[in-house]
Amino acid sequence: MPKDRMSGRKVYDAGGKELTCTQPDRSCVAPEASTDFKDKCKLAGFRIMQCGCAMVCTGNASASEKQGYDAQNQAKACAEERKDCTPPETSAAFQDACSESGHKFMVCGCEWLCSGKLKAPVSTSPPAD
Repeated sequence: MPKDRMSGRKVYDAGGKELTCTQPDRSCVAPEASTDFKDKCKLAGFRIMQCGCAMVCTGNASASEKQGYDAQNQAKACAEERKDCTPPETSAAFQDACSESGHKFMVCGCEWLCSGKLKAPVSTSPPAD
């Protein structure tokens, strides 16, 4: 069996407890993660996976303050979406960079942020002719 690339890395259980990932144990059936845990993990920009005999999240989805990243890759606290405004349009380059980094676009306050870190910042200036 090939070595799992997550083996030895930090992962988190449903309660936010930090664990060290071990090779998935094929001899056990990992208990199904709760829908709430899966949703929190995925909405925070992480993924659910099996480590040992447990289903865990690749990031701490139960952290009290959700974060997002702007086009310059700066972390920002993700405020609750404001219902009294419409976020301004954002560049296709930022949207593509977020998707290509394996994350999702989300509304924080009244702006669009990426749910995880981009592979590289996105230029806000138009391309030169």
